[in-house]
Amino acid sequence: MLLETLKLHNIRSYTDETINFRPGNSVLAGDIGSGKSSILLAIEFALFGTSRTNLPGDFLLRKGKTSGYVELHFSLPNKQIVIKRNLKKDKNSVKQQAGHITINGVQKDLMPIEMKSEMISLLGYPLELLTKTKNFIFRYTIYTPQEEMKQILTEIPEVRMDVLRKIFNVDKYKQIRENVQTYLKKMRSSLTILKTRCEPYQQYLDEKNHTTKNIEHHIKTIDEFLPLLHQAREHIGQITQELSILEEKQQEFNKIKNEHTTLKAILEQKEITLQKKIKEQQELQTTISQLPKIQEDDLEKELADVSRRHVYIQKKDAEINQEIKSAQSIIVETKQQITAIAKNQEHKPELLQLISTLQEKIQTKEDLTNKQHQLAQLALTTEQGITKNATLLSHSHDLVTKISSLDLCPTCLQNVTSEHKDGITQKEHTKVQQAQNLLDGYEKKLQEIKNQQKETSTLLEEVGMAQQKIITYSNQLEKINVQQQELDIFNEKLQIHINLNNELMEKSTELNATKVITNLQLQQKQLQDKVKHVATNKRMNQELASITIAIDTLHQEIQADRIHFSKLKLHLENVKDNTPRITELRKDLTQTHEQEKELSLTETKMKTTLQHLQETLVKTNLLLEKVESYKQTLHRQQELKFWLESHFLKITHSIEKHVMHHIYRLFNELFQEWFSMLIDCEHMYARLDEQFTPIIEQNGYEVSFANLSGGEKTSAALAYRLALNKVINDVIHTINTKDLLILDEPTDGFSHEQLDKVREVIERLSLKQIIIVSHEPKIESFVENVIRIRKLDHVSQVC
Repeated sequence: MLLETLKLHNIRSYTDETINFRPGNSVLAGDIGSGKSSILLAIEFALFGTSRTNLPGDFLLRKGKTSGYVELHFSLPNKQIVIKRNLKKDKNSVKQQAGHITINGVQKDLMPIEMKSEMISLLGYPLELLTKTKNFIFRYTIYTPQEEMKQILTEIPEVRMDVLRKIFNVDKYKQIRENVQTYLKKMRSSLTILKTRCEPYQQYLDEKNHTTKNIEHHIKTIDEFLPLLHQAREHIGQITQELSILEEKQQEFNKIKNEHTTLKAILEQKEITLQKKIKEQQELQTTISQLPKIQEDDLEKELADVSRRHVYIQKKDAEINQEIKSAQSIIVETKQQITAIAKNQEHKPELLQLISTLQEKIQTKEDLTNKQHQLAQLALTTEQGITKNATLLSHSHDLVTKISSLDLCPTCLQNVTSEHKDGITQKEHTKVQQAQNLLDGYEKKLQEIKNQQKETSTLLEEVGMAQQKIITYSNQLEKINVQQQELDIFNEKLQIHINLNNELMEKSTELNATKVITNLQLQQKQLQDKVKHVATNKRMNQELASITIAIDTLHQEIQADRIHFSKLKLHLENVKDNTPRITELRKDLTQTHEQEKELSLTETKMKTTLQHLQETLVKTNLLLEKVESYKQTLHRQQELKFWLESHFLKITHSIEKHVMHHIYRLFNELFQEWFSMLIDCEHMYARLDEQFTPIIEQNGYEVSFANLSGGEKTSAALAYRLALNKVINDVIHTINTKDLLILDEPTDGFSHEQLDKVREVIERLSLKQIIIVSHEPKIESFVENVIRIRKLDHVSQVC
């Protein structure tokens, strides 16, 4: 894995910044608090997202901002990858939003947990890390904050062992044993329940045998009873068959009788209807003879002509009124436009004066721009002087502090005299005084430059605003000139529409539409009354013809019904009435049904009892099967309990011990090797005990980690860090991040001689990309690339 580009937007002290990483060895240089560690935290956030305990969202998002993002570009074998994660602030907290991962140009939009899963897969980390809040492998192979590594060395052994188990995923064996013990506890309770459930086995077996005997007895009783029931049902069938034949004949008799009665009533009703129709015919003939005689020739045509004239006059009057209304509307609108143009002409002299005043201000723009560039160059030169003198001050203070507390020379191991210390201290105090005077002068000068820059920027902004106002006023002046040309056109348009309005008013007077329409409406009503009389005459003649046809039809129907009535009367006299025999058969059928019902009820009771016994037998068999299943389960669980207690728990202990022993052997060898390299002292020796605690021996005596000097603590922590990095990469073969290492302040407390060891460490590692965070200037000579970070006005920037 090689880092390429990191983009930060509103992340901690960064607003918008891009950091470019190159292959090889690089150093992030800058003052304390400049924002170096923020870059490392942003890289971890881009890869794995936030963590409530180790990397919360509100710790990353810049204060006062509601959103931010990190975009990381890096490469893996045969893959170019871009990952972008977003932060959003709501009312209560800062939360991750959906982001995306681009692999070889193919983008996938994912939720935060999906992005973490994808990254763990790409980096070759164990999938068990997906549910863990801390990225142990990343923290102990790529990037470990220096204080965190020192913390693991000072932790109690039990805590340190738990951390190492999590790093190497060995804690799963402990978790397995705890889960097995929990499972065995539940299994003991389950075995007790199973034994209780197996106790009623003999009781269920006795109930099965008793129920089987009762079923056999009921089957035999039902077989003896069935012939009586069959005999009763056969008799019912015979009666039902005879009754069906007689009822069919009786239905035919009743049908003929009902038809005879119905037809008689219909004949009587039709004769009454015939008399009514004859009376209606006579009355209608009398009414028709009394109606007036009207000639209908050309009546419809005349009515149509009057209607057409009526419509034409109304349409013509509406058109003239519409044209008058349109002309008057245009007259009003044109007068308003003429008034508005005349009012705008009054502002023309004022606009000309404003434009002239603003043009004089714009002429100062070039001088202000040149002055702004000169001030920027002067500010940069002054800041460089401040940085240089601040570095000299810091270096002199550190040297005085180290010389004051030094008793033995680290090179020759001889005593350092007070005179030698005082000489160096006096010399450094002189340097400090000179550097402080220069620094105060530079800072005062920088403040004056900033005040001038602020004043120049304000004047430039006023010039820019003047340019915008000139454009606005020029547009207004041009519009006024155009409107002056339009004024004559509007006056001519006004006169044309006044003349048109007068002509239309004269046409409306000549038409006199109201009087003409009233006369036409009177003619139209008279013609419509005549048309109604003609229509009434036609309708009554049609009704008379219809009644005449109905009378003829009734005469024919009455004649046919009388013939059919005579035939039905003759047929009714020849058919027999079977009602007495049907009544007798129904009585016999009812008695036989009662007998069959009693027999069926007895049969149903016996069958119900038999069915209940069979269901009881089925239930008893199911209970027996269930108890037998419990017995089998009990046997299997007893065997499983014995295997877990006697074999499986011992196997997990053995595997864990073997794995940790292998890790310890590799870890101890590497720790000794790196420690001897970083602390080149033949009287100091280091090793790890069985709980991975560093044991430091000096001149044959053990020295606790807390009693070591600052440089020795840092050396021990760095040796532990590099050894742990190598062991993780060797044990977990799938990791794709073996070519990258980030060292966070690895030289804290180092002497000048110890700083030279860092060069040997870098050369010995031989990695494709190493990123070192340090404020030691000497480290910059050990690497190919230097990325400088500075903070101005609470904003971090890459120089």
